[in-house]
Amino acid sequence: MEIIIEKAHNEDYKIADEFLTLLIQDERKYDETIDSTFVVKDFYCHIKNDPQKCLLMAKDGNKAVGFIYGYLQPLDGKKDNIAQIDALYVDENYRHLGIGKKLISEFSNWAKEKKTFKIEINVMEQNIGARELYYKVGFKDKRRTLIWDIK
Repeated sequence: MEIIIEKAHNEDYKIADEFLTLLIQDERKYDETIDSTFVVKDFYCHIKNDPQKCLLMAKDGNKAVGFIYGYLQPLDGKKDNIAQIDALYVDENYRHLGIGKKLISEFSNWAKEKKTFKIEINVMEQNIGARELYYKVGFKDKRRTLIWDIK
């Protein structure tokens, strides 16, 4: 098995929508307010030609097994942009094989090409597996979001 990371092609956008749906549904373990019937449709097809956005696919031969999506985010009061990873997903059968690290590495290369030298990602506090991956590749805690359920 040789996993390659490549820029998304036309046929990949629908697959990325399916992966995002799986990612959102997987996050229901950590957030019970996520709608179990929610399905992503036609989200990624709108970013095809936007140079400020990046969609990369991980493939095992012709089979898509994961993806990463992010974009450049201008920061108020700062001179530089930050690259924001919005979604990262790897098929359950392909996890713990280094694919997430490869996707992050290629996204990092894209960010550097865009002259952006910081990457940010939001992660569910309870998603220990994802947090461990991000720490391994070099992410550090910089701020914390607190949420108060006022039911």
